[in-house]
Amino acid sequence: MLGLPKGEVFLAPWSEKWEEEYLLEKKMIIQILFQFFQAGLYTVPITGAKQKG
Repeated sequence: MLGLPKGEVFLAPWSEKWEEEYLLEKKMIIQILFQFFQAGLYTVPITGAKQKG
């Protein structure tokens, strides 16, 4: 994933920018889900949670 070594964890210092990034991402996700809901769809085909093997 993202070119990081498997099994290693990297910690980064907390930054106020993290909160801004989180809120922007949250807003984007809600907007996307709302579009699907308005279209009458109750599943989101672009989640990428599972990969076809």
